[in-house]
Amino acid sequence: MNVTGAAEFLQRWATHFTNEEVRNWVWTADDDDFGKRTSWQVGEAIAIESIASVELMADHIQLTVTERDVATSSEDMSGADAQVVFDAVVDFEEHSVLINGEPLVWGDAAIAEALRRFGERT
Repeated sequence: MNVTGAAEFLQRWATHFTNEEVRNWVWTADDDDFGKRTSWQVGEAIAIESIASVELMADHIQLTVTERDVATSSEDMSGADAQVVFDAVVDFEEHSVLINGEPLVWGDAAIAEALRRFGERT
């Protein structure tokens, strides 16, 4: 089943997320302009803070995990000391899946792989 938009993506894949908020998302016409996004802290390391983020737009979803060293970095993830350790983009219009910059062949298997790898980090 090829995903062609955000609503279809949520119907097919939302249950694959560990985050309850994302699992409960429903796409409405109001979301077409600004999409949906959320982030949450993951992991329990004392020295490293990890933040998972999901941004869903009408034409793509981006899954990101960013880490920072708590002892040596600024208070937020916007500083140069924050490092993206996982980034996946599923583009519904371009029919492309990129995981950490590496393309996968479009299809359910690639989407499942992106969600699996994201889930391992969250």
